Amino acid sequence: ETLRALSLRRRQSPQDRSRALARGGRALADAAVDAAVDAAVDAPATAPRELRFVAATVTMGGQRIVETASAAGAAYTYVVEGQAGQGSFGTVYAARCVETGAKVAIKKVLQDSRYKNRELATMRSLGFHANVVRLHAWYYSTRGRALYLNLVLEYVPATLHRDRAALRLGTGGLLAPVYVKLYLHQALAALAHLHRLGFAHRDVKPHNSEYTRPPRLV
Repeated sequence: ETLRALSLRRRQSPQDRSRALARGGRALADAAVDAAVDAAVDAPATAPRELRFVAATVTMGGQRIVETASAAGAAYTYVVEGQAGQGSFGTVYAARCVETGAKVAIKKVLQDSRYKNRELATMRSLGFHANVVRLHAWYYSTRGRALYLNLVLEYVPATLHRDRAALRLGTGGLLAPVYVKLYLHQALAALAHLHRLGFAHRDVKPHNSEYTRPPRLV
């Protein structure tokens, strides 16, 4: 059987071989998409919780610790590990919750009276989708006379923009088609979810497309 298969392969034209490879690539892409999405869909969704800011301290080593509490009195202490990103309207920090051990992202946004400040209401309206960053909790803090909204979000370690060099490694400078399909499928699924809820994402770009390394969930 193996010899017959090899003989048939030798008799195939280059066009036939290209079509066969394309079919195999599509099957591989479909399997990768399913595996990546299924890895997150299985995780149970919990409703975001409102927290009350208690205190922020800085250790002798310069590490910032933020203490918060829920309405029921449960403590949630976040150890800030460093800045993870900077946007037009806020700064994102990587942090770890002492009580749960979970790594999170905390987005700190100035509540400017010149703007509508709808980000919290929007995030709470999104529900759960495997390809949309989840809101875990939120709290407000002040610095001087300034008021800040702090969104405690699902931590996603990389963006397609930041890791573009690593993604292309070994591909001759081009992203492999299987990954193009994998990432686009998930990004479009997230946008479709937003559109069904009446939201339009006005800043779609690789900088705002976060992904996990294996299972490559966008």
